[in-house]
Amino acid sequence: MQHRGFVSVKIQVQQLQSEMDTVDGDLEKMTEQKLKNRADLLARQQKTKYYQKVKYTSISIAHFYAKRLKCAQTWITQFYLQITPCLPLLPSR
Repeated sequence: MQHRGFVSVKIQVQQLQSEMDTVDGDLEKMTEQKLKNRADLLARQQKTKYYQKVKYTSISIAHFYAKRLKCAQTWITQFYLQITPCLPLLPSR
């Protein structure tokens, strides 16, 4: 009788070991997936950071040139207003 109990326990131990191997394999796969997900997330974060930097740089450049254009337009307008009264005084050809 005792022999049957030992065999039964041995079978249970083997089943538990098999289940542990399965769980270990699952855990290893999950760990690999977790690392891959982290790497993907980091890559996306870096890409987003780069594009935000490019976006803000582009906006800054656009603002810079918009200010310069406005300044040039103001200068041209003032120059035109200053020379307009003199235009009739120029000799005609």
